[in-house]
Amino acid sequence: MAETDSRKTIVLTGASRGIGHATVKRFSREGWRVIT
Repeated sequence: MAETDSRKTIVLTGASRGIGHATVKRFSREGWRVIT
């Protein structure tokens, strides 16, 4: 049986710098799975 990832997921664009980068850091720190 496959394992499931119970973390919430967010997809962000423009995450290489600025507000997008800060958003990725915050969500990652809070345990979210971040897809950029």
